[in-house]
Amino acid sequence: LILYYNNYNMAVFMIIGKNEPLYEMTLTSSQTPGDMLTELAYLHQFILHSSLDMVHSVMWSNNSTFLKVVDRFNSLIVSAFVTPGGTIMLLLHAGKSEDSVRAFFTDA
Repeated sequence: LILYYNNYNMAVFMIIGKNEPLYEMTLTSSQTPGDMLTELAYLHQFILHSSLDMVHSVMWSNNSTFLKVVDRFNSLIVSAFVTPGGTIMLLLHAGKSEDSVRAFFTDA
């Protein structure tokens, strides 16, 4: 569940309601410089918001709440979880362990 930018670890978690983002959190190591987070914040938001189209197309053809990988951007992966009420949880990460992503969403 980690993004690697110049050896810094980070992942981005976002909760989206019916029409608007409700919550966003960048998960980083304590060694990640603050200016790097500021520079990447817009890119992360763009990647996550652009993946919403894929989430909407997959959620109607899949009976599961965990949609797995819904989008990719270079080496970054967007995984999604949709609640029965329609709230969407997105995780932008570089890891490929589906089990740890599923565990993250079920604990969130």
